[in-house]
Amino acid sequence: VVRWPVCSNLAATGISTAGGGSTLTPPYFNLAEGKRINASSTCGVGEDIEGPELYCKLVGANTDNEANINLIQGQVCDVCDPANPAKMHPPEFAVDGLETWWQSPPLSRGKIYNEVNL
Repeated sequence: VVRWPVCSNLAATGISTAGGGSTLTPPYFNLAEGKRINASSTCGVGEDIEGPELYCKLVGANTDNEANINLIQGQVCDVCDPANPAKMHPPEFAVDGLETWWQSPPLSRGKIYNEVNL
C-alpha cells in the first residue's frame, strides 16, 4: 500500500502513433537531483588555472538564431570563471534542477583531462 503512489507516479505514458501502435514514454526524473556531487576536475578550477578558462562546445553553431556567441573555427566557445556566478559551472550545477550545468575542463588543458570522474 505504501508503494502504490510511487509506482503509479512512475507509470509510463502510452502515446498512439500514426500506424496504430503506441510508444511508451517513461516519465523523466533525476535520481541525483539535490544530492551532493563532486568532480575530479572542473572547467575554470585548478592549481594551474589563473583567471577564466576558455572551453568550446563539440557542436556546430547556428549563427542565424544565436546573435551573441563567441564563434571560433565553427565552434561555440565561452569561458568558465568561478569568480563570476554567470560563468561558473561547478559539479552541483549538474543536479540542481535548473538550466545550469557542470563543465568539464577543456582538452586544451592536456590529455589527462580526457577522463574526468563525476
